[in-house]
Amino acid sequence: MGPLVSEYPANSRRKAFQDLAFQLMSWFVKSNDIDAAVEVCLQRIGEISRAGRAYVFLFHDNGRIMDNTHEWCAEGVTPEKENLQGLETSMFPWWMARLREGVHIHITSVEGLPEEASAEKEILGSQGIKSLLVLPLSIQGELGGYIGFDNVQDTSAWHDRDFQLLRMSADILGNAFERDRANQELVKAKEKAEQAAKSKAEFADYVAHEIRSPLTSISVMVEALGTMELSEEQKEYIGLIREGTTLLNAVINQTLDFSRAQAGRIQLECLSFDIADVIRKRIDIHRNAAAKKGVELSMTVDSKIPSPVTGDTHRLGQVFGNLVSNALKFTDSGSIRINAALDSAKKNTVTVRFSVSDTGKGIAEEAIPLLFERFSQESAATSRKHGGSGLGLAICKYLVQLMGGAIHVESKAGEGSVFTFTAQFGKNSFEN
Repeated sequence: MGPLVSEYPANSRRKAFQDLAFQLMSWFVKSNDIDAAVEVCLQRIGEISRAGRAYVFLFHDNGRIMDNTHEWCAEGVTPEKENLQGLETSMFPWWMARLREGVHIHITSVEGLPEEASAEKEILGSQGIKSLLVLPLSIQGELGGYIGFDNVQDTSAWHDRDFQLLRMSADILGNAFERDRANQELVKAKEKAEQAAKSKAEFADYVAHEIRSPLTSISVMVEALGTMELSEEQKEYIGLIREGTTLLNAVINQTLDFSRAQAGRIQLECLSFDIADVIRKRIDIHRNAAAKKGVELSMTVDSKIPSPVTGDTHRLGQVFGNLVSNALKFTDSGSIRINAALDSAKKNTVTVRFSVSDTGKGIAEEAIPLLFERFSQESAATSRKHGGSGLGLAICKYLVQLMGGAIHVESKAGEGSVFTFTAQFGKNSFEN
């Protein structure tokens, strides 16, 4: 058996706990796998303290039931996790009373427990526990469980000066569980919202149309004011209003498109058009804005792509408009390049692979999986700085799927992004 906690040099043990507390904060901030991080935490504390078993119990059913959710055992110590599921907290009245008061439970000898803790003494003794330390976990402002450390080989005592550092570790764990619980509640809320998607789509459709009417009036009045003799300051104000109404109109259009997509009301047209012409027109729309930032816009179209093709020129242009606009938002220098290449050809259809690449700020790795989800933006700071509804890429994904293709992105923070999508088009019947 290794030395007891009390036999460790106090300074080195305290330094180990301090280092662990800082590591815990880093782990739980960076890790999306809370279970793995908790297991590492228990192992490290258990090893530093030379405990035989370290564990977490979490409460549910309004605190009436508790489960042993995480456990670490020293070599030679029998795990108990599987035997400690669905326990009624009422089995531990003395124990629970102290935890609800927010105090730790430090039992230097199970045999020496007071008479009022007879139930705890019997249960702990049956598991071969000699001494233990338990600290409450606060989750969402309430007692949500506890973290404990058992010694099953001999009695041992924790130093009072260790409690503050252990309390810090318990607080960090509680915050991690709180974040995890919030994420689970968010998933449930999302599922519930998706069940009501049709109603929400109809509501969004109605609101968007109600906003569009007065906004149109504002736009007309702004254009009328722009024809009058104005001071430079007044012209600046008019320009700001015009810019604001343009952005608001874009949000409304995206909201309408999204609500129609949710309700399955978007149908593709079948028109004859030239793919290179669609791309060129979208580039021209953004050319002035790109020139102001010193960003080069260019396009390359594979000569193997037949022309004309049949499909929905408006929706293809909409996808390009969103992707080029996004690229320009996040690119302050360098270039934005659009490429179209023949992916495959059949008797009556062709599949074209498009890409929009930029030299901008790139996208954080953890944000990529959610990028095409509705209302998703990389961060709150992104939303504040660049605006937008968070619907643009979700609409792009929907439209690309309607056109028989798929969309994805490759990016690294600080190294730019490449959005690639495929779309299927018909061949004109007169084509050889």
